[in-house]
Amino acid sequence: MSNSLTANSPHDLGSAFLPNGDIDLNLFFNSAKDLFCVAGFDGFFKKVNPAVTETLGYTEAELLSRPINSFVFPDDQLATEHRRQALREEQVLKNFENRYVTKNGELVWLSWTSVPNAELRLVFAVAKNITPQKIEESKRDQAFENLSAYQQELKDVVYTALHDLRAPVGNMMSIFDIYNELKTPISPYEESLSLLKATIRELKVKMDNYLDRLVNKGKQESIHGEVKLSSVVNRIKTSLAALINESKAVITTDFSQAAAICFDEDHLDSIFLNLISNSIKYARPGVPPVIELTSKPDGACIQVKVKDNGLGFNTKKVKGRIFEEQQRFHPGVEGKGLGLYLVKMHLTSGGADISVHSKPNQGTTFTISFKK
Repeated sequence: MSNSLTANSPHDLGSAFLPNGDIDLNLFFNSAKDLFCVAGFDGFFKKVNPAVTETLGYTEAELLSRPINSFVFPDDQLATEHRRQALREEQVLKNFENRYVTKNGELVWLSWTSVPNAELRLVFAVAKNITPQKIEESKRDQAFENLSAYQQELKDVVYTALHDLRAPVGNMMSIFDIYNELKTPISPYEESLSLLKATIRELKVKMDNYLDRLVNKGKQESIHGEVKLSSVVNRIKTSLAALINESKAVITTDFSQAAAICFDEDHLDSIFLNLISNSIKYARPGVPPVIELTSKPDGACIQVKVKDNGLGFNTKKVKGRIFEEQQRFHPGVEGKGLGLYLVKMHLTSGGADISVHSKPNQGTTFTISFKK
């Protein structure tokens, strides 16, 4: 038996065909899962399929007895009437969304496509129930609002902290100005005090830079310029001088193949600070940290490696968590689990990428690819 559904083989569809061989469209109309209806230019339903009654909860007689707009959610009635007037003017309606109130008081979202027939003064319409999609959209919108509020709150906290810390840092700098005026320097502490002064000065510069970035956020792009890698490492060595001396860390560099990269300098300082300080903090007990920094061209990128001989970790075990916030893999070591998260964030925002290779007690190597 043929499966072709043609007017020449009415026995294949049985009652789907009329005696003259035409398809009975009532079967199609009544079995459709979308909402089919015929409405008059007078604003009343003339015929609806079962999908309409099932969705709205009214009987067909109830739906045909009242103006269509009486079933529409009040906030959408004016817009719906405007679209209905356009249909009377023989304008086809496509993907018009409005809300209907069901018999039990619930709201359903419908997306309408309607075609008018001025001669018959009728409108032939089909609607899809898009309520589930609208609920998901509402959830996404709410989540976005919550995230935006959280980001604003976080920005306010950082803004306040940076601003309010400037005063005590300024006071500390004033103490050193007084110290410099002393006629008899305290020589045993001269080196330590000089280091402390340099560290506080660097802290003030960083705070001012980040405060400026917050104030000007949205007014300017991140500042990308040529940055000498050796200068970055020297600044980090100064910032971490006490930690380096205490741990007896050895930091070596070889930037002979690629001396500079184009990147945001403040972000680059933060990246190196976190990677180098982690290498020192997560050193093997009794083994002085050895940290090697190298750079070289690699196709369209400049590759920078930061390698250490520390505790390392099982990369298969931690999987993709290594760059997530509040992740710590060595208990007993001070930290908040934010360093590598910040590293990844800065690199991603600057169009760079990072990968990691590590084994327990065999050290860790971070490989960063910067665009040339």
